[in-house]
Amino acid sequence: MGFFHNISPGWIEELYTLWQKSPEGVAAEWRDFFTGIVLGREEQECPAPEERALKQSAVQSLIHRYRDVGHLLACTDPLSPC
Repeated sequence: MGFFHNISPGWIEELYTLWQKSPEGVAAEWRDFFTGIVLGREEQECPAPEERALKQSAVQSLIHRYRDVGHLLACTDPLSPC
């Protein structure tokens, strides 16, 4: 059973309401949590489809390089001082 199975949604809503009124009224971890939620909800400007495609291509290229060459650069000998 995980951590979130033991938390009441009502309790989190109370913390959120308290945080909205006074952010210093909740623990630092909850402040970060609620700040992240608010940042995630904000409207963000979407890049142009061409720009997004170029960024996705760069990410895919980087993943391919790690898969293709990464094992050659990794230290896999447990007896050598990497």
